[in-house]
Amino acid sequence: SRKPDQIAAVSHYLINERRIPAELVKALSDNGFILALQAGRFTNAAFPLTKCSFFGQPANAVGVLLRGTQPDHPFHGVRGEKALWGYTSPWAKEGKRDAVIFGESPIDVMSVHSLILQKSGLLGDLEGDKIRTLYCTATAGSARESLRPFVQSHIEQKRAIFTAFDNDLAGRQMTAFVKEVANNSSPDATVINLSDLLVLLSNNLKDFNNLWIKFLEEGAEKLKK
Repeated sequence: SRKPDQIAAVSHYLINERRIPAELVKALSDNGFILALQAGRFTNAAFPLTKCSFFGQPANAVGVLLRGTQPDHPFHGVRGEKALWGYTSPWAKEGKRDAVIFGESPIDVMSVHSLILQKSGLLGDLEGDKIRTLYCTATAGSARESLRPFVQSHIEQKRAIFTAFDNDLAGRQMTAFVKEVANNSSPDATVINLSDLLVLLSNNLKDFNNLWIKFLEEGAEKLKK
C-alpha cells in the first residue's frame, strides 16, 4: 500500500528508530521500493522482492519482505515468492567501475549506503569517487540459489562486490557463499568483506544498522580509536 498514513508510519520508523536519512527513505518510498502493509492493528514496512532480471524494478515484484515497525511487535517474514530487494544509485559520472553491496536486510543496506555518503573513512574503497553506480542489495528475502545468478552476473560485468552481512554464523555463511560463487565465476573477481568492521570497530556489533547508529552517536574518530 502507498496510503499516506501507512507510509508515514513506516517512514517514521525507518527515520526515527533506525536512523535512516529522511531523504533516502523519501526517495525509495516515492519510487515504490518501500511500501506499507497493514496487518490488523500493525503496520509493516514492505520491501518489494524482484528476480535477477528485474533488479531495481519494484513494479515487477514477486513478493515482499515484511518488517514490523512497532517495538512490541518485531515481526519479519516474506509474503509471496522469495527473491531479492534492491536499488541502483548513480554515484560518480567519472567513476571507473560499478560496485555492489550485499547485505541481509534492506535496513542494513540503506545503513551502508548512508555511511558511504558520510565519507567517514571507515569503508575504504567504497568512499572514493572511483565508483560509477552502486547496486544496493538485500538478500534476506531470498534463498541462496536465487542469489547465485545475481553474483555471477555482477562478476561478468566486472563489478566489485562488497559483502555487509550480519556478524553471526548465518552472516558468515552468506559471506562465504558469495565469495565462493564469485571466485568460481572468475579468477579476477573482487569480493571485499565489510563485516570485519563490525568485529573490529566496536566489540562485536550485530549488523550495519547498529554501526550506522553508533557512527551517528559517536562519530568516526571515536570508532576508529
